[in-house]
Amino acid sequence: MIAFLRWLRSILASVLNSIAKFVALLVLVFAVLVVVALARGDGLPDNMILTLDMRQAIADSASRPPLPLTARPVTMMDLIFALEDAGRDKRIKGVVMRLGQGLSLAQAEEVTQALSRFKAKGKFVIAQTTGFEGPGLGDYLAATAANEIWVQPKSDFAVAGAGAGEIFLRGLFDKVHATPQMIKRAEYKSAADMYTEKSMSGPDRDQLNAVMQSWYDAALGQVAGARRLTKDQVRAAFEASPQFAEDAKAKGLLDRIGYDDDALSAAMGRAGAGAKTVTMSDYIKIRDATPAVSTANVAVIEAAGEIADGTANSSLLSASAGIASDDLSAAIRQVNPP
Repeated sequence: MIAFLRWLRSILASVLNSIAKFVALLVLVFAVLVVVALARGDGLPDNMILTLDMRQAIADSASRPPLPLTARPVTMMDLIFALEDAGRDKRIKGVVMRLGQGLSLAQAEEVTQALSRFKAKGKFVIAQTTGFEGPGLGDYLAATAANEIWVQPKSDFAVAGAGAGEIFLRGLFDKVHATPQMIKRAEYKSAADMYTEKSMSGPDRDQLNAVMQSWYDAALGQVAGARRLTKDQVRAAFEASPQFAEDAKAKGLLDRIGYDDDALSAAMGRAGAGAKTVTMSDYIKIRDATPAVSTANVAVIEAAGEIADGTANSSLLSASAGIASDDLSAAIRQVNPP
């Protein structure tokens, strides 16, 4: 019996010794990986230019979690925070931004302010597009934050102004003998007009005109300041649209006529020898993977969409769009407990 216990003890000791060696090996491997990671940093080049593609619509914030096995899409909030970090990153010399038909005027104002702060750190911004053909002022307003605006030869410059429209269904309802029963609280409450009217009411037209004029005047002032033109000059140039890029350049609205590779070559020349390009999406991913150590106590709560009463119904395969009131309230209480 004693011999058996001694044998059992030797077996246990051998097993524990093997486990200890394995754990020690894991710790050693982890330590080596940490040292290598610290030595390599985040893996980004020492001299780089960020390339920012804004030809597609960008969500204001992540209103729903990504689907399984898919990457989280880059949001406008990601972009603004990344530009703040890029302004402090000495390795980043500038940004090359490609524009198309994706920016709303509100998003353009956010991007313009972020790029202005970025340039204030001694960086440069170059904007390039195949043409300003989309509706509205968003893309061109964002471009005016750049040091240079490049446009493809013989492309369209259709920047003109802001617009809005509505659909009315009362005529259709009359044909099928349906009567919408809704209560209109006041003349400027026009949500029900879609069902109760055949055309736009006077008060509704007045309020839409006021909003559009406000947007247009604000954009006109920002463009005039950025392009060193008067408001009358910018207004006259806009009202001449649609026009060719060469005509817009002659009016002072553009800087260079060239293709995307020409704009990138100009950026490389500004950045200096050995410069490499990094996409903004890759920079954001690396930035998220290596968060900066900070003692600041600031919380950011993202919310986008319509507000609905209750809790969102989400699962691994789907998620509810919009803002659930209970979930948003819980998030606010979590970062600011009573």
